[in-house]
Amino acid sequence: MYNTKIVDKQKMGDQVLNILRRRIMLGEIKAGTHLKETVLSKEFGISRGPIREAMVQLENEGLVSTPPNGRTTVEGFSEKDIENLYNLRINIEKYAISQLTPEAIEKGEAELMQYVDVMSAALERGEREVEGDLSFHFLLVKLTENKSLIQAWKALSGLIKTLIQVTTDFTMAKQIVVIEEHTSMVQWLKSQEIEKAQKELEQHLLAAREFYKSAVIQLREDDITSDEKN
Repeated sequence: MYNTKIVDKQKMGDQVLNILRRRIMLGEIKAGTHLKETVLSKEFGISRGPIREAMVQLENEGLVSTPPNGRTTVEGFSEKDIENLYNLRINIEKYAISQLTPEAIEKGEAELMQYVDVMSAALERGEREVEGDLSFHFLLVKLTENKSLIQAWKALSGLIKTLIQVTTDFTMAKQIVVIEEHTSMVQWLKSQEIEKAQKELEQHLLAAREFYKSAVIQLREDDITSDEKN
């Protein structure tokens, strides 16, 4: 049996992590801000354990830093950070595609299309299917069975997921194109047109990179305008 206290603690830690990551990425918590465990513990109404765990993950993601003096400071998340994140993602996923064998493609084709169908069904409901989208891309990497590559992608996944979630309101109009691009990738892979699949992927993620940069800038400007009105 699971220890429910451990499970609850993990959930609290994940919730705190997601909230702090979102605030930092949107600039609600400015670069240079000192994050105090005692203050955050009081704000969230939880013990310092989950706060500390969230801080460790945020440092792994480069959003905060903790020097030897133990003073955790926000590093921020700039437009350049979005560029770097997506450039690295492009390199990882393009390389993953280059490593896919015909057997791996055949093995993953149905599941890849299943994620596309999930995204299409969500769009018909007027929703953005973030999990299905990310699962599609992760499967491209997972099918390589390259443990190092898989871990590299996982290390980026929290930042990518939060970035997509905070900009969802801006992305709905583009979802039909996104779904078509995912479908094209599968078709190129199925026909063993690896370079064309890589090109489709790169164009897809480059467009996403520029879009997310613009969306985050707009969200930050809207937040400043709202603060000024208040």
